[in-house]
Amino acid sequence: MFVFRYPVALFNELYYLVAGGTIWTDGRPPKMSVASSGTGTEPFSLDVFRADDLQGTPVVDGVLSEMTSVTADLHSAAAFGATLLGDGEENVGQFLYLEAMEYHMWNTYDVHFYASFALLSLFPELELSLQRDFATGNVAFARAAWPAVYLAMAYMDQFDRDRDGMIENEGRPDQTYDLWSVSGVSAYTGGIWVAALQAAAAMARIVGDGDAECCFRARYLRAKRVYDDELWNGTYFNYDNSGGKTSSSIQADQLAGQWYAHVCGLEPVVEEEKARSALGTVLDYNVMRVKGGTVGAVNGMRPDGTIDMSSTQSKEIWPGTTYAVAAAMIHEGMLEAAFRTAKGAHDASWSKDGFGYAFQTPEAWTAEGGYRGLHYMRPLSIWAMQWALSPPELHKDLGPVASPGVASVGQDKFEKVASMLRLREEEQHKGFLRALYHILRQVVLPA
Repeated sequence: MFVFRYPVALFNELYYLVAGGTIWTDGRPPKMSVASSGTGTEPFSLDVFRADDLQGTPVVDGVLSEMTSVTADLHSAAAFGATLLGDGEENVGQFLYLEAMEYHMWNTYDVHFYASFALLSLFPELELSLQRDFATGNVAFARAAWPAVYLAMAYMDQFDRDRDGMIENEGRPDQTYDLWSVSGVSAYTGGIWVAALQAAAAMARIVGDGDAECCFRARYLRAKRVYDDELWNGTYFNYDNSGGKTSSSIQADQLAGQWYAHVCGLEPVVEEEKARSALGTVLDYNVMRVKGGTVGAVNGMRPDGTIDMSSTQSKEIWPGTTYAVAAAMIHEGMLEAAFRTAKGAHDASWSKDGFGYAFQTPEAWTAEGGYRGLHYMRPLSIWAMQWALSPPELHKDLGPVASPGVASVGQDKFEKVASMLRLREEEQHKGFLRALYHILRQVVLPA
């Protein structure tokens, strides 16, 4: 357990690097893989893409074959990261940290999305090590991770059901915040998708893949238009475009994609005036209309000023999300709004009149102080505020822009890979039932 103190009082939220436990390895393959451990759980595998399957398919451009050649040498997926080390790069080992004392999951990637700023600011080599393990800062890392990024984007393409460039949600659990379901185009996942497409285009440019750059750039521009057209209501971005009873809810985290685009030095997902209007609405409704702004940002509010009670997650305050929203406000030049937003989460946890969480800050609390998930990972996102206040100089030497003339070639290649990764209908159904089972098990039989 590590303890750090930051000189600015608000930032003492980083009470320790690891929420309850840390596991280190030397980066070498484990003696037994998940698949052979007798658990019956099969890891994601590219075994279906054997070299002989790829013969005669040059349109794939080596993406799948490169991934297959890498994974063929591994004893398990757990040791994948070390294989991406370039010449002269130090193997600092592999690293796991716990999501929460009550939720025994490690390096939970959707939560690390928020918490990563702590590692990135304090121990960047550990952050790179963790990211290598998922390949799904530097140019060498970009080249090593590019095939996995390409595959991840191609896999996600199947969820663009109407082929307009934007992925759609399906009303299933855990597509945004656990049980807070969403249908159609949504502010949260839609914005992240737009940012991801733009990031993929930038990454393709860094690694010199002009075909992919044009492909992702074109998809980014299409998705960006859909996002704005389908969700902007003149004041903020609707929760989703399904027309359901919570579609018009005000989500505190509605601009997560915009926030990450700023973090990465990319173009904004939405126009500045719209971003400032949306975040101003969040400050007004999600922060100030609940206990006078003393508890942080409620995840969901209704336009009539009441809390969205449609799910456990919509009515909760997540301190990690609150700090992320504050960081997004800083990126938009809304400094006073940012610290007013963050102060509620800080005071609720740390002040003598707060809830008394202090060094065990949970994932969530209600306006009355009921909590869930002590010692949680996500509140490390307070370091995203420091990142926004003192942004580092980002890599800008992206090389020449690819010619638009190769866009059709890149699209053909992408569609070929995406079709090979598309799930069959029966597998999609099983995946939904499996997700529902795990969520219900967590509710009924918490760890």
